[in-house]
Amino acid sequence: MLDSIGGSSLSSLTYPSPQNGSEDVSTADKLQQSNAKQQGKAAEAVSRQAERSSSRAEQLQKQAEQLENRGENRIREAGLGSRVDITV
Repeated sequence: MLDSIGGSSLSSLTYPSPQNGSEDVSTADKLQQSNAKQQGKAAEAVSRQAERSSSRAEQLQKQAEQLENRGENRIREAGLGSRVDITV
């Protein structure tokens, strides 16, 4: 339809390419490098967070064991038999 009106179509439009595309390649390379750096930084952040989470889990496990031991000790101490001699 455009051919009949203006004698051209969208497929015949051309855009100037700077220096035979060398700047496009350079820009693409820069973009790839930037993406790689961002991915590397994200991977490092995830690794640090995983390490912190692991350390926190170990700390919580130790606290849980300590609380469990305290609870067991209190159960043993709770009865009067451990404090008073009730032999007859």
